[in-house]
Amino acid sequence: MNFAKVDLVAPPPEPPKRASRIGARLTALAVGATVLLSLALSATQIVRDLFAEQSRGERVARQILAAAELPGSRAAFEGDNRLASEVVNGLSRYSIVGSAAIYDATGLALAESSRSEKVGLFLELLQRLFHDNRHYEIVLHAPNGQEVVGTLTLELDAVTIADGFLQRSATTLLVALALNGSLAVLLLLVFRHWLTRPLESLVSRFDSQERGDLLTAPLAMPEGHEADELGRLVETLNRYLQRLHASERELRVREERFRGIFEHAEVAIWINDFSGLHARLLEFRQRGSEDLGALLDADPALLLNLLEGVGLTQVNNATRRLFGTDSFEDFERLFHAELAPRNIAAFRALLLAIWNGENAFRAELIFRAQSGNELQTFVSIPIPTNEAGFRSVPVIVVDLSDQKKLENQLAQNQRMEAIGQLSGGIAHDFNNILGIIVGNLEIIRELYGDDDFAGERVDLALRAANRGAGLTRKILAFSRRKAAESRIVSPNEAVRDAIDLLSKSLTVSVTIETALAEDVWLIDLDVGDLQDAILNLALNARDAMGGRGRLVISTRNARIDGNGDAAEPAGLEPGDYVAVSVADEGEGMSPEVRARALEPFYSTKTGGSGSGLGLSMVYGFVLRSGGVMDIESEPGRGTTVALYFRRANEALLPSPADGPAAPSLPRGSETVLVVDDEADLAALAAFHLGELGYRVLVAGDGHEALAILRQEPDIDLLFSDVVMPGGMDGFQLAEAAHVERPEIAILLASGYARERDPAAGGGSPMIVGLARKLLAKPYDKTMLSRAVRRALADRGGRSDA
Repeated sequence: MNFAKVDLVAPPPEPPKRASRIGARLTALAVGATVLLSLALSATQIVRDLFAEQSRGERVARQILAAAELPGSRAAFEGDNRLASEVVNGLSRYSIVGSAAIYDATGLALAESSRSEKVGLFLELLQRLFHDNRHYEIVLHAPNGQEVVGTLTLELDAVTIADGFLQRSATTLLVALALNGSLAVLLLLVFRHWLTRPLESLVSRFDSQERGDLLTAPLAMPEGHEADELGRLVETLNRYLQRLHASERELRVREERFRGIFEHAEVAIWINDFSGLHARLLEFRQRGSEDLGALLDADPALLLNLLEGVGLTQVNNATRRLFGTDSFEDFERLFHAELAPRNIAAFRALLLAIWNGENAFRAELIFRAQSGNELQTFVSIPIPTNEAGFRSVPVIVVDLSDQKKLENQLAQNQRMEAIGQLSGGIAHDFNNILGIIVGNLEIIRELYGDDDFAGERVDLALRAANRGAGLTRKILAFSRRKAAESRIVSPNEAVRDAIDLLSKSLTVSVTIETALAEDVWLIDLDVGDLQDAILNLALNARDAMGGRGRLVISTRNARIDGNGDAAEPAGLEPGDYVAVSVADEGEGMSPEVRARALEPFYSTKTGGSGSGLGLSMVYGFVLRSGGVMDIESEPGRGTTVALYFRRANEALLPSPADGPAAPSLPRGSETVLVVDDEADLAALAAFHLGELGYRVLVAGDGHEALAILRQEPDIDLLFSDVVMPGGMDGFQLAEAAHVERPEIAILLASGYARERDPAAGGGSPMIVGLARKLLAKPYDKTMLSRAVRRALADRGGRSDA
């Protein structure tokens, strides 16, 4: 496969991403969750401890106030400042007490005591936390217990109250942090050992080994992970790699198979890149275009612009052979310069097929090879259904040049067969007329043979009738599809004999030259037909040269190997052939004239000098002989007509020639039944046979003949025409007569006998024997007498049953 224009480059590697370890992320996640949980638990513990500390402070304050109530009441009742001071100072000695005071009933302070408080954010926070539990007071009563004499106030120190609380909270937080840190380290080590390190090992294996090693060698199972998720991951990866390896191996086999099919295909295939073209069509649709044809008609240059967007990526060997290019680059230049622009209309049809969503585009196109020769081809292009498919679209090109030649040849053969059947029927009727004329002229010559004047007139009439018979023989030869009589002959001898006739038919201004191969093979055909063909070709050449010039008749051996060589004529099967050629220096033929040259009655001669049957009769003879006729001609460069005949089996001997004619006509006394739908011809045959001593009975058709056969048991010979009306021809009559009277002799006569279908009895030994001994019309008395006598003589020893 030619990959000159295909860049199989691996995509560039992606830049490495920032490393992020799964173990670290899992550890961070676990530690974060643990920290949050620890903080939540610690906060709960601290809150509970805070409430407990507040309750303890309140309890202590109540106890202190209860102890100071009695002396305080006394000091307030008596207005004793000293005692009040002692009570207040006693209260201040408690570390928990921040300040204390005793007031009389009028609100006048008898004694006050307070510690200096530090100012700060932390102190303010503590005061807020213990605000509701700092201030306490009790009412002081007189000794009678009824009269209020004053109040005792107490304010607790927040720092002293919170000291224990803070110590315990700090301890709780430090312990939680230590535990969380230890847990983080432990989880990191566990995750690294059980997860990160095995995964890093797998990644390292992928990074360090080649792709082929990965596909052929399984990944190692991490130790200790055989039954967990990581182990199942490794097993899954190994199964995936095995399937991937099998898929790649199958893909490689398919690719090699496709490459082999593509490169060694018998038909031309090339790959086009239509991706740019498809993108343009999609762009037209996005712009709102609905009718591509109207768009192309509105802008003629658009079609060529779209054509320039078609790329060529691959070509196979058959493409290079077909178009005569040596490399991909040569074909690429030919494609863009000649092939695609030459078929711009087909390209437009392809665009419309793509636009309309059709499955494929097919057309018969004419390309021009690099040598300039025109190629008639059939092109098939599958239309992809997705965007990726348009990057590689195969174009399949089948060379139809030989097929077209064969089709033309078949059409010509069919026309020839139709005209041959028509001309054969006319020749049959004409033969009957000539038979009557010749037979009656012979009778007149016998009756008036002593009259010189009458005898001369009869001879002239007989010569004219014989000329007419010769013409009918030519027409019948044209209508036959097989040679009437063939034998193994030397083509060189046939040419030499034909030249003797040509020397009397051509003018002295025409020079005849020969180029006869000495070792030319023998051929099996009717030598008379071959000489007539050479004569016809020579006369056509004389007329084409205007009566003067050089005529070359040649023979050569031709070995056809069937490899499609352009020099080999179409229609020949592989084998050995002999080519008989006639070449002239005439004006040549245009392609139009050459295409019609073999048509009957087609002539380019002026003044009615040509009948138009010459080449067509030669063509009919060649077909009957199993050969092929090839014409090479160009205007101004003359014409060469070559007749190709298959080489004969030289082990066969030619049939011996007939011996000399008997001095007198054979006679007989047998009974002969003459059957002919032409009454005059039947009467003439009866007259001749009667003169020769035979008893004669006459019938007008096959049914009447069978009736006479049943009534007349003494009939020795059935002499019948072949072509007769009434639904029964001569062969059918012979078969029916043979069934009823196996011993009867049968002789058939005809100027036009078509081949019979084997299914209708045409292949039976009896029919074959009768056809071989057929008496040709028109016949004279001599021919009739000998044929009748031969048929009667063969009656006893024939092998036709």
